[in-house]
Amino acid sequence: MALQWLVDGYNLMHLSRELRREMETDLLAAINHLVALLDDFSQRKRGHVTVVFDGSPPAGPAVLRPSASVRVHFAGPEKKADPVIRQMVAGSRERSTLIVVSADRELADYARICGARVEHPSQFEKQLQEAPSLGNGEMLAKYDRGLSEDEIEEWLRLFQRAPDGEGQR
Repeated sequence: MALQWLVDGYNLMHLSRELRREMETDLLAAINHLVALLDDFSQRKRGHVTVVFDGSPPAGPAVLRPSASVRVHFAGPEKKADPVIRQMVAGSRERSTLIVVSADRELADYARICGARVEHPSQFEKQLQEAPSLGNGEMLAKYDRGLSEDEIEEWLRLFQRAPDGEGQR
């Protein structure tokens, strides 16, 4: 049976210097970045990853990019990820294949009692950074959806440049 990771998303993101910095400027971009890292990780490990975030998805015009190998779950308005992860552990029939990634001591103790393994987010982050299957340029190409024509036009409008290059100084 394949291993299954249950990850407390914000817990991991707050311990990662890179993701924490990205969260300060663009939360959705940071979440998409984490999902991309988890996607690469799950493919390398040939396992399944579910990442759970506190609360609701960030609002805004940008979208959460889907991943074929990572399930993304938000706990719901004003709800925490820990109880959701706890329910997932309780509902699992294959607890010996579960690895819970959380710094929360109560959740970690509960997971261990149920027969799951526990990994601290700082240790897990090291695994995310180890030997990615794609180089940085390839990783960007794989997950960068590019800009739509409307987005490009908006940027050009914001910077007051015509799409064909006219009006440039």
